[in-house]
Amino acid sequence: KKSSASFGIRRELPSTSHLVQYRGTHTCTRQGRLRELRIRCVARKFLYLWIRMTFGRVFPSKARYYLYNLMFQTWKTYVRQQQEMRNKYIRAEVHDAKQKMRQAWKSWLIYVVVRRTKLQMQTTALEFRQRIILRVWWSTWRQRLGQVR
Repeated sequence: KKSSASFGIRRELPSTSHLVQYRGTHTCTRQGRLRELRIRCVARKFLYLWIRMTFGRVFPSKARYYLYNLMFQTWKTYVRQQQEMRNKYIRAEVHDAKQKMRQAWKSWLIYVVVRRTKLQMQTTALEFRQRIILRVWWSTWRQRLGQVR
């Protein structure tokens, strides 16, 4: 329900069909200057009344200040979230690199152990072959020695 004061204000508002003809020639005399100031004061009064009726209790400048602040806070939140996401991504990359390095190290250790085992087996096989060859030749030499005697 609207108050009677707002009804009276609406009646005082000039209609758009009765535009005030503004002439800048009133400033020559003291009375003209007073009239000029009175016109400006009334115009300012009705401008603020129009703004209040159009936009409510909050002036557009205050609303802009509030919206700018809200946008800034939202932007700060967005930047903070982006930094957190970047930090998580970096931590994930570091963790992945560590896991890959650990797997490569384990594979390298297994490779070294297998290589040593193979080398030892090859050395053992070579020694065994040399012993067999030496035994064969030794027995052949003893056999011929026996034949010569």
